[in-house]
Amino acid sequence: MDQNVFEKEFAIESLKSDRLRVTILMGAIISSVAILLLMTVFFFDQFQATFRGNAWSFLFAAIVLFSVNICYLLAERILLGRLIKKQMRPWPALKYVSAFVETTIPTAGIIIGSFFLGPIYTLFTPAAFIYPLFISLSALRLNVRLCVFTGAVAGLEYLLLSFYYLQQAAGAPLDPSLTAFPQHLFKAFLLFLTGVVTGLVTLQIRKRIRNS
Repeated sequence: MDQNVFEKEFAIESLKSDRLRVTILMGAIISSVAILLLMTVFFFDQFQATFRGNAWSFLFAAIVLFSVNICYLLAERILLGRLIKKQMRPWPALKYVSAFVETTIPTAGIIIGSFFLGPIYTLFTPAAFIYPLFISLSALRLNVRLCVFTGAVAGLEYLLLSFYYLQQAAGAPLDPSLTAFPQHLFKAFLLFLTGVVTGLVTLQIRKRIRNS
């Protein structure tokens, strides 16, 4: 197959794969909201104790954040659909902007949690575990650099947040296992490493597609 023809067809397939990624993310966010609502109903007393009597306020803030994300992802999915229909390639920089905005979603969740839990405890909430979801799904972009970029953004944002919150909690009577900076530094590195590994997997997928 001619190189130009291959690149054009591969670009269209990449857009379709990217649209699938966005659809999966939307499904993950919607299911997360549903689970959060159910847990609030069944474990309301524990939620009240955890969020210092502000369970409903936290739930409202979380729903607002999720709603904004769903609207953004829906707009992105519509745009990808139009590009596929017209067989057009998106502006390359837009992909990086999209990766940055999406990867910042868990960061926003951690920040919101800090208002209810405090600066340190929010680093150990489920929001921090959402980063790997975005990084792993970046493989569907079929772009090595985007995978590494996603991992780098996740690692850097988590590192900056943890450094800032640890500075805020300096001198507070907390367990050293919570305030030790090396563990957060290592977690940030693991997020970056996940992006690199995902990129290597993507590279192998792209090579296999090209060879076939």
